[in-house]
Amino acid sequence: MKSIKLFMNRFPLIFCLVVMSIATALTELPLEGLFTPALGLQKASYLSGALQQGIVSLLLFVFIAQLGLLTEGGFTRPSKWKAVWLIWPLLIYSVLNGSEMIGGPLKSNLTDGSLIALYVLLYISVGTIEEFLFRGLLLPVMLRKWGSTRKGIFLAVIISSAVFGLVHIINLLAGRRDLLTTGTQILYGTFFGVFFAALMLRTNSIWPAVFGHFLFDLCGNLTELSVGWVFTRKEPTTTVNGALITLAVLLPLLLIGLFYLRKVEPKTGGEEKPVLSAGVPEVV
Repeated sequence: MKSIKLFMNRFPLIFCLVVMSIATALTELPLEGLFTPALGLQKASYLSGALQQGIVSLLLFVFIAQLGLLTEGGFTRPSKWKAVWLIWPLLIYSVLNGSEMIGGPLKSNLTDGSLIALYVLLYISVGTIEEFLFRGLLLPVMLRKWGSTRKGIFLAVIISSAVFGLVHIINLLAGRRDLLTTGTQILYGTFFGVFFAALMLRTNSIWPAVFGHFLFDLCGNLTELSVGWVFTRKEPTTTVNGALITLAVLLPLLLIGLFYLRKVEPKTGGEEKPVLSAGVPEVV
């Protein structure tokens, strides 16, 4: 572990890319075939995804602990949390995202309890693994390297968020999305990454980001619970106009995230993580 820590501190970006690649590969193993005969493709996909991502999340937590990054990664007690209300933009986006489908094409099949349970578990696991990996591990590693200045904090947030966006290229490589849809997801994924990173640093906790991530994904995919929905691994495509509208609608998350970051202070002395200005009320 000592040699891993040394490599992590000397080459943070390479270290993060290696860990990200391993974690992504483990979650892309085609295991749904093991459960499909008993559950059908949709439930099998949800179950295998929840299991894979849940197990990798646990491994990531252990790895983060071994690296001594738990506090820097936001794994703090509730008594240490600050300004959790800063999550409000994501709550609004989640409600709007879900209400659009509820008022439109969504006619939920509420009689299938196992489908709903697996659906919820899947998106809990998505929010957990992605936040553990990108905000719980990658961001603190980069902050250790560059977080001694305000410019360095912004650099660490932007780079870790860009990596978070770029990892979605796996959807193109796996044939789940076309080029335009994937490119759009990479860009707005970066927007989300900046907001999640700023939220974690301002609240001193990773859990608001985990919850917000889960809630937005949950609300954004409610059509999968619709009566008559035909489940497929290939995701819907978008048009150029649709892509531009999506990016314009989500751009405020990027701007709010950058706005939040202005109160995150550089590391000083022996501190190992960015802290908020002492004695200043948490107001935006």
